[in-house]
Amino acid sequence: MKILKYLVLSLFTAILFLSCEKNNTSSSKADPSKKMVVTSLEKEKETEYYKYSIDIPQISNSDSEDTTYFNMSMQENSRNIIENMATSDQEGEFRSAYVNYKAYDSSFDVLSIVVTSELDYVGSAHPTHSVESFIFSNKTHSLIPMNTLLNEDDIDYFNMLINDHIRDKKTVYNTQGEECMLFDDAEANVKDSTIYFDGNNMVFLFPEYYLSPYSSGIPMFKFEKSVVKKYIHLNN
Repeated sequence: MKILKYLVLSLFTAILFLSCEKNNTSSSKADPSKKMVVTSLEKEKETEYYKYSIDIPQISNSDSEDTTYFNMSMQENSRNIIENMATSDQEGEFRSAYVNYKAYDSSFDVLSIVVTSELDYVGSAHPTHSVESFIFSNKTHSLIPMNTLLNEDDIDYFNMLINDHIRDKKTVYNTQGEECMLFDDAEANVKDSTIYFDGNNMVFLFPEYYLSPYSSGIPMFKFEKSVVKKYIHLNN
């Protein structure tokens, strides 16, 4: 299995499992008066065969179970990428890797951390991009998993909202702020999206090739708090 799948599936699934199965230990350790601070852990190198620039997030002032595990997992995935860089044309999995993140404050009383990866596999025609988000409660410093954030009825609502936007041929922009051309038969399911909160907005990102060609980038849909607040669950 490719390391990208490890990044997207193993890390995300492990953290969600931890959040769903753990007891209230993380809540007892969190100080709600202490705003979570996100700092960078950076690594970069270039050789004849490979190049990487990796900037991963670390939550520096919280010892909750979820934030501690998040920090460790980010470091482990960084090591996995570096260990799989190509040392010749025949060895290694990646020619290059670029990983960065952005932390978003919002009016929803959560901290969203969005991690973007660009991995260029040996033998691939172009790099593969992926985006992951991690939403932490400011009250408990615990991770809010997808199955807590949205129930099935909420998912149906957001599917309707986004697909109506698509069917009405309203302009869609990608993460670079450029107009995104969608496939004629594009249809979204938010279960396949990356969700985060930025300012007064709830944001949905969809993977490359899911709604649009590679050249169009990653489609993005934003909805204001007044539109979404009845359909999300952030009190964990």
